[in-house]
Amino acid sequence: MFSIALATSWSFTACESSPAAPTPGADVAGPIPSPAPPGETVIRWVNIVGPQIVPIGETTQFSLIAQLSDGSTRDVTNEAYWKEGGLLWLAGPGLVKGLESGETEITGVFAQRADSRHVTVLPPGRHRLVGEVTDGGAPVNGARVDVMSGVGAPMTTYTDEGSYRLYGLSGQIILRVTKAGYQTAIRTVVVAGQLTYDIELSLLGSRADVSGVYTMTITAAGECRIGVGEGRLPEELRVRTYTAAVQQDGAKLSVTLSGASFHARGGFGGRVEPGGVVFDFTWYDGEYPYIVEQVSQSRLLIVGGRVVVTGSADRLAGMFTGVFYETEAIWSEPIALCYSTNHQFVLSR
Repeated sequence: MFSIALATSWSFTACESSPAAPTPGADVAGPIPSPAPPGETVIRWVNIVGPQIVPIGETTQFSLIAQLSDGSTRDVTNEAYWKEGGLLWLAGPGLVKGLESGETEITGVFAQRADSRHVTVLPPGRHRLVGEVTDGGAPVNGARVDVMSGVGAPMTTYTDEGSYRLYGLSGQIILRVTKAGYQTAIRTVVVAGQLTYDIELSLLGSRADVSGVYTMTITAAGECRIGVGEGRLPEELRVRTYTAAVQQDGAKLSVTLSGASFHARGGFGGRVEPGGVVFDFTWYDGEYPYIVEQVSQSRLLIVGGRVVVTGSADRLAGMFTGVFYETEAIWSEPIALCYSTNHQFVLSR
């Protein structure tokens, strides 16, 4: 028997306290832009020019350059509408002051054209360290990453989808990565510039083998009967049963579904962690949803969510958080949907 806890939050944690400074906000500097000034050639595009790093406590100037339809360019910084996404204070058109460590955007708008620039806010002379914590190539969620010594220490963050981000480091530091079920990893890293550093963890014990062919049953939560969100989920769609072929490569899992008519895709991925298994079949991964069943000639059922399962290799079960979504097409409005943290998921053989 085994169990697992899953980290579900995402955060970029500022690792330095803010200096005394005006309160940041989403206010803009510069006049509200209008279409191209009378008699001026039409604006093709605008482009923000400026650094990728904004020091805390210092002002940094960005410019907005417009290209005209005749091929010429013009600096429209002082005429543009400017907006910052947090961690910055707008001191004037394109002029920002860094307030707090982290990542944000600055946006300039002119003549109905806009451009945004992603920037990192850091203490002067310090850097950002980012990376992936993995197990057999699979992301490790909820691993604790500590900066034990060096400029910027002590500092702590946790992985989300295997990723960690630390701000305000410099020179040689000692990193320690810990999570239950894994050997503690200690690394010496020299942080100079914006650095990416990945860490592979090793299991303390043996890894469970869950490969094989299962019957997969997903059942909508009881509250779906009375309708949640856009409408009542039909009773015939509340319980879906498929054949699931699970392939395992180290910690990584790949699940292929059959036994129904799938539109676009019928399958998803997962990972085996110490004490349990995580399956992730989110609503949308940038291309298509993972589980899209053609339930009738004019209806699709999309099921998306994340589940943590426990049990034996012959029966893995858990409650998954996600959505049952009935629609006419993938990008159409729902006919009925039900989001819940109490849907049921079972793999049995």
